[in-house]
Amino acid sequence: MLFNSPTFLWFLIIVYVTFRLLPMGRPRTIFLIIASYIFYMSWNPPFVLLLMFTTILDYNVALAMGRTQNPRKRLALLLVSLVANLGILSFFKYGNFLSANLHVLLRGFGISFESHPLNIILPLGISFYTFQAMSYTIDCYRRTREPTRDLISYLLYVTFFPELIAGPIVRSHQFLPQVERHQRFTWPAFCIGCNLIMMGLVKKMVLADNLAGFVNMVYGDPMSANTAETWAATWAFTAEVYLDFSGYTDIARGVAYLFGYRLPVNFRQPYLAVGFREFWRRWHMTLSSWFRDYLYIPLGGSRVSMPRIYFNVWFTMVIFGLWHGAEWHFVVFGMVHGTYMLIERTLFPKGIPPAEGWRRLPGILVTMTLFALSLTIFRAQSVSDAIIILQHLFVPAGGAVPRWGYELWLPLAITIIGHALVYRRPLDPTLRAYPRWAVPVLYGAAALAIALWGATGNEFIYFQF
Repeated sequence: MLFNSPTFLWFLIIVYVTFRLLPMGRPRTIFLIIASYIFYMSWNPPFVLLLMFTTILDYNVALAMGRTQNPRKRLALLLVSLVANLGILSFFKYGNFLSANLHVLLRGFGISFESHPLNIILPLGISFYTFQAMSYTIDCYRRTREPTRDLISYLLYVTFFPELIAGPIVRSHQFLPQVERHQRFTWPAFCIGCNLIMMGLVKKMVLADNLAGFVNMVYGDPMSANTAETWAATWAFTAEVYLDFSGYTDIARGVAYLFGYRLPVNFRQPYLAVGFREFWRRWHMTLSSWFRDYLYIPLGGSRVSMPRIYFNVWFTMVIFGLWHGAEWHFVVFGMVHGTYMLIERTLFPKGIPPAEGWRRLPGILVTMTLFALSLTIFRAQSVSDAIIILQHLFVPAGGAVPRWGYELWLPLAITIIGHALVYRRPLDPTLRAYPRWAVPVLYGAAALAIALWGATGNEFIYFQF
């Protein structure tokens, strides 16, 4: 049930109307949980049992940690949660990857080991809801939050359907207090939700999906593309991955607004960042902060010796890359960004000097070019394909006349202009400041663009993670 499908539209209408007809409080919360399970089961019903199992396990582990003062028992309970969550994630997401690479490793030592691919289906959203649940149990272990005794509230925290599949990754302190408040209807919240949904649908269906056709053509057969096409596809994918994922996040946040919930911002004009420390504070912010709080800082963060800081940064980025998928090109993507971060720390130990206005432009161009080059590794189907693409970028490759048109340049131009326009004035407050007659015109234009150029049924990129 994709956000950009007619099926989801009908699902949302039915759930929303029913939600508003129910009494405020517990009936609405229970109904949202049921709706969230139905939403998740629309892909593969049996996997809802896996979601239920880890949810109940983490809820009870957190309660048990709250009841004991014994540090060893609390640590043992935390390990039960982490082993269960990471074990399930590793089996489903990395089982074949680990088995195949173990086969190669042992064969290098002359040890015979037969590796048979496992018939594994990856549960949708497992990386997102696993990390969200782990943040809760770790926070309870650290005593930075008290475990909730309200199972119903906790179930909604883990399963809330707008953010269940692809985030944003919500912390318990951001969501659980909202469940306890009565979610009254307010016209401003309803308008914000509709604005975000409209913006997300246009990003995905009109812009990202039109770019995807050209990107898929080039990256699906990199040998046949010439240098101009390869550069064009590289920049097109840079725009596509942002439009696709931020579009999903906009829709998720907009749907949550309709029900009276606030989800955290996940993107803040990342393509206007100067340097990669700033970039990762703007891109996929909930995941970046998760790795910072639950991996980088526990490793010692920046409070240790310089060689150890460099290791912490690089290792965190490698695991960040591996989180995206069980393929070596994702690991290399993490390595590249770890290297970017280390070079930046070496050149600017106190941070890149701040600049305003047009003085930021050189830094933005350098950052974006390096990020676009790293995305060739991210988007390629294998490391060997990534090498071919990088060769075509820097070694002139002949071929046919470049195969592109307005469907490539128009979305790119809109992305650049849109980024610049909302740098200092966020879109939603700007929309609410427009005259009343302008908003229906804007919605009409968005609906017309979706009808004429939008594509339905195309999965979001981050569904594969």
